[in-house]
Amino acid sequence: MQASMRSQRYARGFTLIELAVVAVIVAILAGTLLKRALYYEEQAERVSVEQTLGILRSAMHLQMADRLLHANVRPMSQLAGANPMSWLAELPGNYAGEYAAPQAGAIARGNWYFDTRDRTLVYLPTYLDHLRIAQEEQGALRFRLRLSTANTVNYAPGSPAYNHAIDNSFEGIVLEPVKPYRWF
Repeated sequence: MQASMRSQRYARGFTLIELAVVAVIVAILAGTLLKRALYYEEQAERVSVEQTLGILRSAMHLQMADRLLHANVRPMSQLAGANPMSWLAELPGNYAGEYAAPQAGAIARGNWYFDTRDRTLVYLPTYLDHLRIAQEEQGALRFRLRLSTANTVNYAPGSPAYNHAIDNSFEGIVLEPVKPYRWF
């Protein structure tokens, strides 16, 4: 008789405490999985930004080579203030275009744009958990093209000597962050 009572008890199903324990374990596992998924999404975003910058640097080298071949037609100094996205045959899907100091929130996070006011290429990261950047940048990564010359004077758009850069002292163009940042 005791065996039949025992089998009836287990045939009824889970007790409320057993169900609560299972629910807590599932919630803990789901939270851990979600946190890990967000971490990997931020890693993927960082890699995407680095890939885009690599493509832009390759396009920049092609532009420099073109200008070296046609030195009399297009001076190298014109590259420093240019929008590097204009050198690409196909624009990235997350390139929003050119803007003159857009309002906060006008461009969605996860997009690039070229700021015509200060001639910088800007990326607005979606995930900011592992991104360390200067506070005044407010969660935006800014990059600029800088002309480097042999006489150790670096000309940037807007500097007094920018339009008088001597092309025969040219060493290179550098795509660099305006403010240093660390992502991970």
